[in-house]
Amino acid sequence: MKARRRVLLLSPTVLPEVSGNAMTAERWRRALEEKGLAVLVLAASGAGATALRREAERFQPHVIHAHHALRAGSLLLDPAGPH
Repeated sequence: MKARRRVLLLSPTVLPEVSGNAMTAERWRRALEEKGLAVLVLAASGAGATALRREAERFQPHVIHAHHALRAGSLLLDPAGPH
């Protein structure tokens, strides 16, 4: 059996906080899961880059999508380069 594709959605906020970013991430999560993908949604706010990196490494996503380039995407940039 083929392994499910894993998608990490990184959003400035996630449910239960009610915001446009959180609602969009939730809609994307539902739609992707309906298509058979494994999806993890993480909040960029409140968590440090190290904690987010640990969660991402544990999940081992095939794809990472950041909602809001500045507030969420900047956490994906690593000034030290690849590990």
